[in-house]
Amino acid sequence: MKFAVTGHTGGIGSEIIVQLKEKFPDCEIRGYSRATNYDLTNVEDVTRMANHANDCDIFINCVFGGHAQTMALYKMWEYWQKDKKIICSIDSNAVDRVTNFPFPYAAWKAAHQRACKQLEHLHRPTQGINCKVVYPEYGLVDTECSQRMVPQYETLKTIKVQDACKTAIDLVLMNYESEYYFPTIKMLPEEHIDDCWIYDPEMSKYLGASPAHTKLIGEKTDKIQKKLKKNRTKKQ
Repeated sequence: MKFAVTGHTGGIGSEIIVQLKEKFPDCEIRGYSRATNYDLTNVEDVTRMANHANDCDIFINCVFGGHAQTMALYKMWEYWQKDKKIICSIDSNAVDRVTNFPFPYAAWKAAHQRACKQLEHLHRPTQGINCKVVYPEYGLVDTECSQRMVPQYETLKTIKVQDACKTAIDLVLMNYESEYYFPTIKMLPEEHIDDCWIYDPEMSKYLGASPAHTKLIGEKTDKIQKKLKKNRTKKQ
């Protein structure tokens, strides 16, 4: 079995490779990122990647940055649409997150999620369209990228990256081995906070405030803010 993985040096991509090697010791895994001379924000490199990965069986799409993930998704589907292969493109519930400050990641993921749903509905084996696109949707995953990007990371419940990757691989294999189609699965922390992230310059007065200087509003606001302030006080 041959796997192609984009974003293979990131938190989710690197862990997926670890788990694939454990589960399939004899498999071939190809990684695509700047580390292997593929800039997937570049259309020409996306095409070059698709050509190189064309003989693989499963494509796992974890690349991060702008619309690179969506471009890679469309290109591999273009190549594989008639084949009985699997494209797994990692999705996020960031599209549902309400903020009052610019949060480009949510917009990128919204476009990506829409693309996944388009290709899901194009799966029509009776018409020769056999490729299955699956897209596990996650809440906040415990990666270094999340820690840099997410306001109040230290106060939020997260999904262990190992568990997220195991779920993705399980979803892929379930589709690979079945005549049925299971397009997606949604995975959230046990305690999922639906509050809005709000930009608040006043938070910057606290030593160690997050780069976005944000706070939460809605349910559990006071409890979360007290915990956040307590954690920052400890750092002083």
